[in-house]
Amino acid sequence: MMTSCASLSSRRGKRVIFIALFLFSCLLLYYFAPHIKERALIVTSQGCATFIKKPQDQPPLEPPMISPDRFPTVFPDRPKYDPTTVTKETRLAAIAVHGFTTMDQLYLRNGTFYIVTSNQYGCPLLENIIPHITISPETSQFLEDVNTHPANEIRLITPQQAAYILGDRVMGIEGLSVILYDTTMMTHYYHWWGEIILGFWRAYSVLDLPKTSSLYWPSRFIIPFYQGNKWRDRADIDGPLMKSAFPSATIESRDYWNDLLKLDITIVFQRAMIISRHVTQKHPNSKIWPKMIAGLMGLDVHERFWESLRVVLVRNLVGSLPEIDEVGKIISLEHETTIRPAITYISRQNGGRRLTNDSHDSLVEALAKLEEEGVCDVRVAVMENMTLNEQVRLSATSTITIGVHGNGLTHQLWMPSSRRSTVIEIVYPGSTDFDYWMLSQNVGHKHYLVWNDTIKTINPHDKVKILDGFHDNAIPVHGEAVANLIRSLLRET
Repeated sequence: MMTSCASLSSRRGKRVIFIALFLFSCLLLYYFAPHIKERALIVTSQGCATFIKKPQDQPPLEPPMISPDRFPTVFPDRPKYDPTTVTKETRLAAIAVHGFTTMDQLYLRNGTFYIVTSNQYGCPLLENIIPHITISPETSQFLEDVNTHPANEIRLITPQQAAYILGDRVMGIEGLSVILYDTTMMTHYYHWWGEIILGFWRAYSVLDLPKTSSLYWPSRFIIPFYQGNKWRDRADIDGPLMKSAFPSATIESRDYWNDLLKLDITIVFQRAMIISRHVTQKHPNSKIWPKMIAGLMGLDVHERFWESLRVVLVRNLVGSLPEIDEVGKIISLEHETTIRPAITYISRQNGGRRLTNDSHDSLVEALAKLEEEGVCDVRVAVMENMTLNEQVRLSATSTITIGVHGNGLTHQLWMPSSRRSTVIEIVYPGSTDFDYWMLSQNVGHKHYLVWNDTIKTINPHDKVKILDGFHDNAIPVHGEAVANLIRSLLRET
């Protein structure tokens, strides 16, 4: 009888445990079911299942960053941006580097920027975002009324202060706004593309480190200190290239900024990057490399971060994307192929800062011998006699670019990176500058300086040295020394 009771008690105990487990499972299911439904099961390339967050009902705000092997033909529609209230806090969207600061929910009222935050210690120093601007004679000619130039101020306020400082009337500007808060050195191909845009893309690419395609093409570039088209370079290259790289983005100048000020209401940028050349000079790296993007060189970005922008620009402008293999041969360009790498020598003989005539002739002769030997194909380019389409196409099919220090070497931005891609920069013997070395470090090319018959690689700790003769029209070069360098580069295994 006791055994029977014990057995009955044991069965009841097990039943109680089973019921308790069942109820606990139901509770877990009730709690987690909504979250599980919000996730979508995917299969990775390795065949393993994993969970990711379900995409939002609304598409992304801007076309996602395009990887080199994906070219979407239709971008999703942009949803309407709701700025809600001015008490929504400003958020630092990426690592802030002197002169390159990306923020979400950045406020503007009467020309003053406002960062709304309850944690001032999480905000970068305001002087590392925008400087105190002094209107120079160069800039004043671009402004209709110097007395109404943008306020040189950015303020930090709490959500409570925002209620009475910013008011309750808010106009939202959706997408990414790139605000070029500068008064000098914008009307130049190298400074625009090799510093401002390259710097913007490197700083912005920090957000794409996980490679989740979370970046979106900018909606607008705002230039508060320049009137109309005064920001354009003399050769009128910057504007057309901007349209090729950012087809949907507008470029807004002083009039646009004045219109915002005249509204006399609070503006809130959904996402904004403020870029200031003056502030970049405060970064410690600028003491080593006195260049605008010096402070960005330590940022952890994907090694081919520039490729996504290069691909879009070249594809839009040229009409197709040249593909070059690791040894420099064109393997795909509208059914065109080559059996040898292409070398482009950019001649400056019709302009300033050029080779002596004898040096130019010796270089062309030495390059012609390389072509006769079957080492490479050689193109001697006079860029001012070519259309912009032809210039970019030439660079996009080059493995090695040669030229005297100057704007033409900025075209290396459109040259594909490979094991052999190289920039050979000719300067007055003994001189050193970092302009085109720094570009090559960002976009993935080797770089060599040529001092007449001496080949030099730049040490990052070298000092800038601009000797008398650097900008002259009598720069010497030993053509055979350049040819021998090319031979060694193209024969590397």
